[in-house]
Amino acid sequence: MVQAQISLEWLLEGFRYDLESTARPKTVKYYCGEISRFLRWVDAAGVPSDISLLTKHHIQAFFHYLATTHRDNGSANEPAAIERLRWPYYRALQRFFRWAVNEGYLQNSPMDDIAVKAPQPAPIEPYRPEHIDRMLKVLDYDWSQIYLHIAGKTYARHNGNQVPDDIQAESLNDYQLRELNRLKVWLYHKRTQVRQEKDRADRRQKRDEVEARREAEQPALFEF
Repeated sequence: MVQAQISLEWLLEGFRYDLESTARPKTVKYYCGEISRFLRWVDAAGVPSDISLLTKHHIQAFFHYLATTHRDNGSANEPAAIERLRWPYYRALQRFFRWAVNEGYLQNSPMDDIAVKAPQPAPIEPYRPEHIDRMLKVLDYDWSQIYLHIAGKTYARHNGNQVPDDIQAESLNDYQLRELNRLKVWLYHKRTQVRQEKDRADRRQKRDEVEARREAEQPALFEF
């Protein structure tokens, strides 16, 4: 039986309590922070705070509010930017209402008929000639030679052409080679760090998926 007259604020505390037992503090802060902003909008918009009265239309109105606020702040009205803005709230509300269903506070989640696409990673803009010119102006002679040496090797390997003679650096002296090796070590360390962070993120995602399945399969502990 579904419990009536339960406020969203009260439920958020129960959700937070349960989440703290299974998730890291950063994850708890992430989900509860996004839900708290939704609750502030509910209060400001005059939406009923009783969870049983919430519908998908209220959720859609909140997503529309986010997009409108994004445009009013002077940001570009790009679909990709709006998707990135909505996505954290979509994930948080999905988990919150799924928890409420599993605990018996709702029969169905108002998120069931709402779909938000996961945002695509922002494209990496390649260096343009003016970027390289500005970078070289702030480099000393040795690092200028190192970067020109790397650029020449890369350009020849991928394009089969040679860079102009006036900026070509075919060889490096001992000091420049040592600095280049230090750069390689630093790059290797950063690549390893990024790979490890990606592995951790993948493991966290798998844990979330397992937790979501467990919550979906677990019957409510109490019925009201």
